[in-house]
Amino acid sequence: MPRPTDSIVRRGDPASGSFMLFYLDGHVVQAAVGVNAARDLRFARRLIEQGRPMDPDALSDTALPMQKI
Repeated sequence: MPRPTDSIVRRGDPASGSFMLFYLDGHVVQAAVGVNAARDLRFARRLIEQGRPMDPDALSDTALPMQKI
């Protein structure tokens, strides 16, 4: 569950109808919400399970496929 102290990284544009929100504690993904982004959400789940630090810029870069992050 996201916490009020988590920073939020957005991937995609909400106006497009498909985007992700990542909730980070420092640089570690703690939670994710996907809107019309089931494939990206599967990768987000792996990031949460791994618990390793992530680059917020890489998470927000839609030109970089989720499987490459």
